[in-house]
Amino acid sequence: DFRGADAAIKRCKKLDLAIQAGGCVGVWPRYLRTIFSKVYTFEPSIENYGLLVRNLGDLDITRYHAALSNKVGRCGLKLNPKNCGDDQTIDGDEVETLTIDWLEESPDLIYLDIQGDEYLAIKGAEQTLQRCSPIIGIEVDNKLARLKGDAVALLKELGYVQFGKIHQDYLFERLI
Repeated sequence: DFRGADAAIKRCKKLDLAIQAGGCVGVWPRYLRTIFSKVYTFEPSIENYGLLVRNLGDLDITRYHAALSNKVGRCGLKLNPKNCGDDQTIDGDEVETLTIDWLEESPDLIYLDIQGDEYLAIKGAEQTLQRCSPIIGIEVDNKLARLKGDAVALLKELGYVQFGKIHQDYLFERLI
């Protein structure tokens, strides 16, 4: 269901670059690539990443086998055997972590469904958000937000206002 993404896309001033995380098996980056000139996707699970690569084929989408976070480094993964879209990062050394700021890009849309790591990803994007004010969509799980950090409060501190909520997806824009 792409209704949250569609509502966010309507607020984008340009459709040049979307940064999407929780690439999972490739459905979201594939959809966004039908709209945006460039799409970057992030998926930390090696199994999901392999499926993502296979499912995206030769589509021009930049793929990272990495988790988005607040720092470049490494993390572990706790896999959910019943739901491949519910794998979560933990302390450890299994997979690379990157930041959106590290990319040094100017996204028009950032869309995150990363099982409670939205807060860390936004922390790692603060310079990008200040510089180019992309539209942001994040999945909010209140239980995970209490454990890992409140991305909604952080976005508000950074000057963003919520303009929509569709299911668990909260949509934000920065009024300049």
